[in-house]
Amino acid sequence: MSGYFRVSLWTLLSIFAGGAAASLPLGDILPASLRSTSQELSFDPLALLAVLHNPRAAASAVRLYNQPNPGIFRWPHTMMVGGVLAPFKMLVNHVVSQQKSIHPATEMCKADIGVLDVKTDISFSELPVSGGNFWLADPSRYPQNDLVIVHLEDIQGVARPARVSSKTEKSTTKSTSVRFEIICLSLISLLAGLLLLTGTILSILQGDMWSSVLFLSYTSHWAASVSVSFAPMVRTKDKLDRRIKEDPARRHAIYQRPEGGKIIFVARQDTLETWARMTYTFNRTSRNNILHWLWILSGSIACAASVICMVNMAAWWQLAWLGTLALASLSELIITILVRRIQNIAVNYGEVCNGIKENETWSNAIIRSSLGVAEHFSLAKLDWIGFGRLPDIPVFRNLCNLLPQLRAGTTMNSDAVVADLMQGEDESRRGLAERLSQEIDAALNQVKTEGYVGEHVPDLGWGGSVQFMQSGP
Repeated sequence: MSGYFRVSLWTLLSIFAGGAAASLPLGDILPASLRSTSQELSFDPLALLAVLHNPRAAASAVRLYNQPNPGIFRWPHTMMVGGVLAPFKMLVNHVVSQQKSIHPATEMCKADIGVLDVKTDISFSELPVSGGNFWLADPSRYPQNDLVIVHLEDIQGVARPARVSSKTEKSTTKSTSVRFEIICLSLISLLAGLLLLTGTILSILQGDMWSSVLFLSYTSHWAASVSVSFAPMVRTKDKLDRRIKEDPARRHAIYQRPEGGKIIFVARQDTLETWARMTYTFNRTSRNNILHWLWILSGSIACAASVICMVNMAAWWQLAWLGTLALASLSELIITILVRRIQNIAVNYGEVCNGIKENETWSNAIIRSSLGVAEHFSLAKLDWIGFGRLPDIPVFRNLCNLLPQLRAGTTMNSDAVVADLMQGEDESRRGLAERLSQEIDAALNQVKTEGYVGEHVPDLGWGGSVQFMQSGP
């Protein structure tokens, strides 16, 4: 671009901006002292905030496209710090990607997928998860021996209105709370749009061209994000596209938590296999294609405007825009808290028994999870030695054989239990057998006095345990 052309273009823009400021009723909205101060100050370096990588913004974009539970609530994507970087990256992927069969939206969502390394009795060693995994929401004194049992019923998660709206007054209160929080999600999204629209109108009325373009681009991207939230762009499916053979056989998957303790998933064979084969796919419809391109183009324009317009705006408008980013980032944190509570109460994946904690020994955790929990949670028939969770020695082999018998109602005194455990075992391990017998007696006595753990599980959903890969239909 020649120097003469640049000067001419700048002259035209200056004339336009000056004329707008002089002709519009709010051209002198700011006091003279503030206008002079605004010309002296500058926050240009902070323009990079809009294009800095923000993991929370990237995760929010994934949830916008995926919409975890569209039948219950809609995830609103806010214009937070780094919020417009995701659509710009996706636009770049459209241009440079060599794999035309894989949609860039799918690539974006896959970046949010983690895996759980598990021991299973099916032919898979990894289970995919997305979102935040809060495995140890309630730490105990001995977390290394904690045991959480998850009776998994549905991978995608379904609404459970009957469980939160009837029966007890407490349930009704929680149902009302969920409705209130769902309304709050919509209000947060609406208020974010009104804030951006207000900035657009005021900057236009004042005649500040650069701030007008910036706020208008962000308002357009907000509108595109709202449109996308009504039409989940990406769904999850198993890699065999629901051609997995139905198999009601009871299977298990054991996950070792980094914080200590273990999560044991109990589910049907076909349910665990569906989870293991889960992947993302883009819904290639005309409507989704249009919304997708509106979202990435409006976001890319906002991303470019964040830098170009920011360095040319007055300090007053720079501060207003930075304040908008800060409020949007704060609102995303509030949205995350609200959504987590909604999912815990109103979304059903199965039942969780987290009462097997504060175990001084791992063997005590195994015995309690076999004898002291409700039937659908019981791990009495789990092959602990085959899973590598107990040493392969006679006393523990005898324990694994004994637990199903005790669970079935066989009564034995302490001496008989010790004798059974010591079959084929070296006499030096009699102390271990006696300790195991004491732990069995303690578990059975607890059942007599307190009942089975998990027999009446409070209807609180997951209580912050895990978010699976999930999507609407």
